Parts: sequence; C-alpha cells; structure tokens
Amino acid sequence: MDWKIMLPILITGISPILDGVIKGERLNSTQQKMVQQIYSAALIWGEDAVNNTETDLDNQGLEAFKALCEDTAKEGDFPLLVLAMVE
Repeated sequence: MDWKIMLPILITGISPILDGVIKGERLNSTQQKMVQQIYSAALIWGEDAVNNTETDLDNQGLEAFKALCEDTAKEGDFPLLVLAMVE
C-alpha cells in the first residue's frame, strides 16, 4: 500500500466524518477547553513538527485537524485561544 496516495484520501474522507461526530454545540465546558487546548498545542508545536519532515502528508493532517477544531468551536459558539507567537 502506498501511503503517499492513501493518506491524503484518508484525511479527506475522515475529516467530514469526524466533523459529523463531534458536535460543537453539544460540548460541555470541559470538552470546549480540551478543544481549545489541543488547538493551541497544534498552533505552538504542530508547525515545527511537520516542517521538519520529508513529506507534506503531515502538513495536510495538521491543517485538517486545525480546521476541525475551528469548525467545532464555531458550531459550539466558543472562542479558540488567540496566541501571539514569539520568535
């Protein structure tokens, strides 16, 4: 199996399924905080992690993950944390 072909298909196929399963409007405050925290971690650490690899498949996965968090927060009408990046 060639993962360079299959992984983008899986990312594209799984994203809408996860979006349908994770209903932002049904999350309690603890679950909302979890989404905020994992989104923030993805912003802080994700870019460095995926930029140091030979493939862009992980970049695609990170972008899909961030989009899922953003959509979930929008559905649940709760903010995602805004970070000022220090370089």
